[in-house]
Amino acid sequence: MPANVPFEEFYSAVNGYDPLPWQSRLAAQVLDQGWPSQVGVPTGLGKTSCIDIAVWAMAAMADRPDRMPTRVWYVVSRRLLVDAAWRKALRLQELLAEAYASKADDAVGSVAASLSGLAVVASTDGSGREGRQQPFYVCRLRGGAELGARPPDPAQPSLVLATVPMFASRWLFRGYASSLHTRAVDAAHAGIDTLVLLDEAHLARPLAQLNDKVALCDIGEPANVLPGARSRPRFVAMTATGEAAPDRFDLDAEDLACAVVTKRLHAAKAGSLVETTKSKLAQTMADRALDSVRGTRRSCVVFANTPATARAVKAQLKEGRDLEVLLATGRMREREADVVRRRLEQVLASGTTTALERPVVVVATQTLEVGADLDFDHLVTETPGLRSLVQRLGRLNRLGDKSWATCVVCHPADQGPSWPVYADEPATVWDRLQSAMADTPGGLDLSPGNLVSVLGEPDDDRRQARVAELLPAHLWEWAKTSAPPPGEAPVEAFFEGLEADGDISVVWRAERPGPGVRLVPTVSESEAVSVPVGEARQAFAALDVALQAQNPTQRLDVRRLVDGATLEPVEPSELRPGDIVVLGPEAGLYDRFGWDPRSREVVLDVSPLLSGELLLASRSADGSPVRSAVLDNLAPRWRRHGRAVLEALCSDDQEGQGDDQELVAELKRLLVPGAGEATGFLHDWLGEQEWADLVGALGRSARWRVLGDGQGDQLWATPEQTRSRWQSVAVRTEVFDELSFSASSHELTEHLGAVGEMAARLGVNLGLEPPLVSALKMAGNWHDVGKADRRFQRQLDPHGGQGALLAKSGLPSAEWERARAASGWPRGGRHELLSARLLAAWLVHHDAGCEDVELVLHLVSSHHGWGRPLPSTVDDQRATRVTFSSEDREVSVSSDLGLQDWDQPGRFRRLCARYGYWGLALMEAVLRQADMAVSNFANVEGVA
Repeated sequence: MPANVPFEEFYSAVNGYDPLPWQSRLAAQVLDQGWPSQVGVPTGLGKTSCIDIAVWAMAAMADRPDRMPTRVWYVVSRRLLVDAAWRKALRLQELLAEAYASKADDAVGSVAASLSGLAVVASTDGSGREGRQQPFYVCRLRGGAELGARPPDPAQPSLVLATVPMFASRWLFRGYASSLHTRAVDAAHAGIDTLVLLDEAHLARPLAQLNDKVALCDIGEPANVLPGARSRPRFVAMTATGEAAPDRFDLDAEDLACAVVTKRLHAAKAGSLVETTKSKLAQTMADRALDSVRGTRRSCVVFANTPATARAVKAQLKEGRDLEVLLATGRMREREADVVRRRLEQVLASGTTTALERPVVVVATQTLEVGADLDFDHLVTETPGLRSLVQRLGRLNRLGDKSWATCVVCHPADQGPSWPVYADEPATVWDRLQSAMADTPGGLDLSPGNLVSVLGEPDDDRRQARVAELLPAHLWEWAKTSAPPPGEAPVEAFFEGLEADGDISVVWRAERPGPGVRLVPTVSESEAVSVPVGEARQAFAALDVALQAQNPTQRLDVRRLVDGATLEPVEPSELRPGDIVVLGPEAGLYDRFGWDPRSREVVLDVSPLLSGELLLASRSADGSPVRSAVLDNLAPRWRRHGRAVLEALCSDDQEGQGDDQELVAELKRLLVPGAGEATGFLHDWLGEQEWADLVGALGRSARWRVLGDGQGDQLWATPEQTRSRWQSVAVRTEVFDELSFSASSHELTEHLGAVGEMAARLGVNLGLEPPLVSALKMAGNWHDVGKADRRFQRQLDPHGGQGALLAKSGLPSAEWERARAASGWPRGGRHELLSARLLAAWLVHHDAGCEDVELVLHLVSSHHGWGRPLPSTVDDQRATRVTFSSEDREVSVSSDLGLQDWDQPGRFRRLCARYGYWGLALMEAVLRQADMAVSNFANVEGVA
């Protein structure tokens, strides 16, 4: 049932204050006419409220044929700005979850109830409160290392917050950090049934212009899957410095008469100009910042155009009792950035009443330009581009309450014709500022309402990045996600430009296993820092030269994460945007303020702090304990105290089942330093309380486990609450109560029926036409029939204790490989190849009962991400026949996993031409995520 509440009531309940006139007017327009292509509201007037408008409109239009898209993407070019919107989004998610759980009879409860009717799967981990189902799902993609952040089903009303590369790469079937087998699912979540709120679109103009080109190059018609308005992404550019558009949404007379709007448009921002040189720029900006806050308890932000200049400015500012200095760049890990973020929000958030105890100077790059809801007393900036200057000024006297606010623009006159980041634009900005200053000797008025008269309109079309020309052949190559062709065009050339580097993610791990051995724990986005690939290559190469100068046999060991699981050595020159690089802590290149190619500090491995999993010791092939690099990194002196205990644990835990509480207690005692041992015991960046919390949690509730890796075993302490990625997604129980089949059963026929019904339910909730819903249901009913192979069944049930065919194994993961080898099932064999073969044979003599048999066959072939365009085959020396028999089906075919389905490539091409690349990907996502949901429900019920 759609929410029937006024927007103003919902907005006030969520935010605690009434909306501005423009926000109410835009909400009404969205409901009646749809979204404009551009929202041109000046900075400081709450453009992020478009998220609230989108959620409200989604609920209000839930049962309309022309309803809002199911997924909202909030896309912005700065990582820290994604974080700022993330915190607002999590609060909204929590409010909706609370209202849904309590069945609240108010505006928020009405919106929550309406949204919940669309979803089948509901996450329970987004708000940090286990067990609470979310009618609205929120996830974040900002750094290139979030390995599974996607809505749990395509029908779930969702908000995805992302940087430009994270969204665009997924949209184009080459998702950064997506595996080969999840690229199509991620493309579906980005490229169909989506509203894209592109914040400060002038920073991502190539992306904003790409939508029409993509539509022209798509060989099919996604409107055959979803209604036209939802069949392709709807882009809404949100920018205070955009170009005129026929349907641009701007402030009107009512807005300009609003006291709040007037106050912010005419907020005092007295400007002055300082000319300097390149060599003196950092000192000049530091001096001006100190002058602005000296003798006060006020704040100043210093904007530098590059991280190197920002670090140079910070070096000139001496922090002490009379001054607090913070550095904020986009090249920081979550742990270090969170320290800065929390402090900024504590004392500098707009509207805060917290008095400063001493002056605060924040040195920042472009990362604070856009979207950061911070309010400074003073601003000092290096001359940037015009649009960037407008955005930087938006952080000064944001609410119009500070009559003393000042801005100083520092210009190195000897910079020459070209500047980092902004080319020749700063010279033009400086000329305009000087001209305006000559006309107003008393100083510049840089208030938002006066900026156009001072700076004029942006004139930067000629400075826009040159992008590659998108052709139909590019999309066709990218759509082949399971068999990417060699030498394919890099997607970033189409949304970042031909000169753009693109980013990689860099992670530091003390334990880096060899090729083919799984990296544990799984890499998380929070431990990664995003770095331009060209800059990373240069830094790695320079460090490599330095290491060889010290020792000719020493090389920098650079390893790349493959498919989110294992590591492979890689030469720096081979790195590509979207790669995740895992370095050893001793490599340096990072300090506690972020990425720094000059740093040789040993970097803290934060993975134990994030995962709660602590590697205590490795055991070599002869059973003897060997060095734990993880503990050496966290607490360099630990082994002097703990070797004897670890030897006892290793010898006492030969089968991974030991649970000697006395040894655990002793280990905890030795690992937590006493008052006299603290100095030098821990890594310099690691707080004693942070360390004590980690070890204390393990001491209270740890279980010991041994992971066999083929090269010796590892002894880990793991909290009891550690759960897999898929276990953090819970299925709405009432949905499964309606199924004819048992979703908690591990029997094959029950699993097939449950997945078929779940896929159909998702299709109905999405609004698919009945023929497509029928195809999804049939594909679910057949997708795993290849598991009937006797070898596969022996792999699932080595002891033959189950009478019925199984869909899932109850074995511990450590025993899977042993069971496979004993069963005769070849390594890498794909059961879906047999499923499609069985289905094709059955269809020879039976009516499919649905209109598009090719679609059903493709969905079965691709339900694990292969089959785009060819399934994977392996040499199979022990093949016989596979037979599947149930009440209404009996069919038998060859079980040879080396036989290729040569009809699949043509079938794939025809389906792309029928439904479009993203329409077909959406139907694949429906089946695959239905399968995941049912499998997860079985796991929750106790079936592995």
